[in-house]
Amino acid sequence: MGLFDHKTNITISAHSNVFTSTPSQMKIVKNFGLIKATTAEISGKYYNEDDELLSALLSEASKMGANAIVNFQYISGSYNTGNGYFATYIIATGDAVVLEDI
Repeated sequence: MGLFDHKTNITISAHSNVFTSTPSQMKIVKNFGLIKATTAEISGKYYNEDDELLSALLSEASKMGANAIVNFQYISGSYNTGNGYFATYIIATGDAVVLEDI
């Protein structure tokens, strides 16, 4: 299997309460701090883990009393496990906050 033999799975998901920065028409009323979710797989067999991580973040933020996540980002990478396999990972992070309109 070559690099370009893999079929790319493209999905679109919309979340109205996840932002990479604070929206200009809103203000942060309360900040609960940084939250994160992670996943790891041997040999990079990811399918919809990014959506699962985002759902986990939103669920955790909701439990804390937050209504949004700001400063959201994904971090991914891989490493050699030492036994001939590579493990890949995705980390989703963001700040759980309460946002209000200005």
